[in-house]
Amino acid sequence: HRMARAGDEVSVPAVRLDELDWLAGRRVDVMILDVEGSELEALRGASNLLARDSPLIVCGCNLRKLRQLSGAGSEELLAFARAAGYGVRAVTRRGAVTAPDAWSETAYLLLEGSSANRP
Repeated sequence: HRMARAGDEVSVPAVRLDELDWLAGRRVDVMILDVEGSELEALRGASNLLARDSPLIVCGCNLRKLRQLSGAGSEELLAFARAAGYGVRAVTRRGAVTAPDAWSETAYLLLEGSSANRP
């Protein structure tokens, strides 16, 4: 691992969470995503895990980077989360919890799955 200077490009292999053998048989209660515009891809790559464990997800989301990297907007991200059985709330910079429709370019999202899959 080494730090990259601004403007340097670093290639990093991507693996779907659903494909990680070491997660088999392990319960996931909380996920923290900070993937700089790849939020939708990360959630799609964990769809089986989300259905199985319904972990609480804290997600830093930058809409500009999301649009730039995946071509998706907030509507697609929210639709995927809701279709997976998640309620979505946005947390503002001052710590207020709001409806996700109120978030602007950057926000932390709380995705809460069904409590039926939680211990």
